[in-house]
Parts: sequence; C-alpha cells; structure tokens
Amino acid sequence: MVTAMALVSRRHLALFAVVAPFAWVTSLGWDEVLMAAPPNRKPDPLRAGVCLGFFIYALAFLVLKWPDAAAHRVDLGSYPAGAVSYLKRSRPPGQLFNAFNWGGYLTWALPEYPVFVDGRSDVYGDEIIIQSDRVERALPGWQEVFLHWDIHAVLASGGSPLREALTKDGWQLCYQDPMAEVYVDTGPCGTVP
Repeated sequence: MVTAMALVSRRHLALFAVVAPFAWVTSLGWDEVLMAAPPNRKPDPLRAGVCLGFFIYALAFLVLKWPDAAAHRVDLGSYPAGAVSYLKRSRPPGQLFNAFNWGGYLTWALPEYPVFVDGRSDVYGDEIIIQSDRVERALPGWQEVFLHWDIHAVLASGGSPLREALTKDGWQLCYQDPMAEVYVDTGPCGTVP
C-alpha cells in the first residue's frame, strides 16, 4: 500500500522511506537473518541475499530520487498570489470558497482561511467534490452550497463560469487580476487594488 502511494504521489516518498524497510524485513523474513535464528535453524543465504538486494535497491532509489523530490519547486506564477495578498489585507468576513486546484496553495499561503477543498479529494469525499464542482461550474444549486457552508467570500479563477453567476446574484467584485477574482456578498469591499 505504501509503495503504491509513493509511486502515485511524491508527497508519500518520505512515508515510503520510513515504512517500507520494516515491512520488507518482516515479510521477507530478514528479521530472522538479522537476529539469531531459532537454535535448530540456520539463516537461509538465498533469503538473506534477496533481503539485502531489496534493501540496496530501496537505499539507491532514495539516494537518487530524494534530491529530485526535495528540489521540486512550485511555480508561484500559476497561483493567485495577488488575490491572496488582497485577502490578507482586506480579511473579508465569513468562510471562503476557493477553486479546487488552488486549495493546496491556499493552505500554505493563506492559513487564516480554511480551504473549501483542495487536491486531497480522498479526504473530502465525493459529496464535497461534487458540491465544489457544482459551484465552480455555476450549476443549479450552487447558492444552496454557499448557504450550507456559510460562504461569504469567493476566490474564483479568471475564466470561471462562476464569475457571471456571482455578478448576477449581487456579489461584489473586490479584486481582479488576469488569474483570479475575489467576490464578497456582505458589505463594501473597500478600494479595489
């Protein structure tokens, strides 16, 4: 399971590095090789060789791949840094709705607001993902999602169908740049930068 997680996502490499050797030692019987074997049994050299081979492979994988994963940098040009700066300054009241693909960035860059959703869809479950999609595409029922979750501020992507729906519904545009827009439904938003 841990191996599959590490192969699917880089964020699980550290977990893989910690858990996999223990799992391999136990499942392949290396614990008998490392520790004294029962008095009536000698360690199997083939098993010891296979275990050692797996260990060397895992160690080489980590040594060669870890710098790659650690050096992975985020291109901040593809995230709404200007909108986040605006939200930090203006602090609109209420919960924030965010676009799905920006949730992870917002968790890091804007911890003052809990994200509505981020890339950890397995954590949120299908219903939240469906609600997020309904809102982002401005499908019927998007307003009910906002009422249910007490959403009063929206960080929408520049080309989102939600923009038009928010404007028609009386939301005020408070911030806009080519990438993102911030809308609020309560009170004036002050000077739009």
